[in-house]
Amino acid sequence: MMKCVFIVILIFQLSALASVKTGAEKLISTYKRKSIFLNWDKKSPFITGKNLAKPFWLTKPSVFKRVKNDRLIPVMVAVEPLVKKGNKKRLKMVAGAWINVPLKETFNFASKFNNYKRLSKYVKEIKVYEKDKLLYSNTSAYKYFAEFLIQTYVKKPENSKAQIQWLIVGGLFEGMVVVFDFKDVGHRKTQIAMSAYYEFSKLPLAKIFIEFGLEVIMQKAGAQLRSLVEADFNKPRAL
Repeated sequence: MMKCVFIVILIFQLSALASVKTGAEKLISTYKRKSIFLNWDKKSPFITGKNLAKPFWLTKPSVFKRVKNDRLIPVMVAVEPLVKKGNKKRLKMVAGAWINVPLKETFNFASKFNNYKRLSKYVKEIKVYEKDKLLYSNTSAYKYFAEFLIQTYVKKPENSKAQIQWLIVGGLFEGMVVVFDFKDVGHRKTQIAMSAYYEFSKLPLAKIFIEFGLEVIMQKAGAQLRSLVEADFNKPRAL
């Protein structure tokens, strides 16, 4: 019951920020006038490995064992001070999962961004702009909504690893970087490690909803993603 309450409250918090729907085309038009779009070569990641902290669940043997054996989906959301950036802070979100599907098929599902509409009934619209490597998402609940315009970077499987990066360039949480690392862990299984970073002077949402509501939503979305990937992989194929 408490989880449901947090989800509903967070949706209202997210949605209340947008009194007028901007729409994909206007967000894209605004973004294309910015230097970040003009200078990015669409082949480079937004954040490199040296700037990524190792997820907590990979450093704690007891937690990792539960991820591996008990299908635990570990989630952590925290706000950290940035000592060298004055009053700025950083929102960090971490999650992970093991999926009973080989790397290639897991990555193929995750990199087809239209599949993300299946993650939640609150995701009302997904638009993919292949040429510009852009993804637009509109979430809506109880007549309220929030929008995201995302620049995407995709590194296909190589040496048993793959990666997807998102940079939110319009809408809510503009400036957030999200990284999905995929790893072949053998026995036809894939490990997904998600890390997200957002620097801010003032959070767009109340801290309690950030740290508790987002954890609930991330865990639920992770479980749904795993279920969808496994169901898609195991469904009967036409001969």
